[in-house]
Amino acid sequence: MESIAPSFVVSPGELADCVSALRASTPLIQCISNSVVTNFTANVLLAAGASPAMADLPGEAGDFAAIA
Repeated sequence: MESIAPSFVVSPGELADCVSALRASTPLIQCISNSVVTNFTANVLLAAGASPAMADLPGEAGDFAAIA
């Protein structure tokens, strides 16, 4: 199996700065996901510092678009 090399390298310091910026801004992320991975996806986003919104009803799309 062939390995895939990254197109760029991020230093640990740069990664830490990105994570800090994410956690400082706590962005609202609208997730459109299937029901099998909804809880996992929300937990990953919470651990990263985001605010997940697991809104998947068509009627909610306009409200979230207005927030964005």
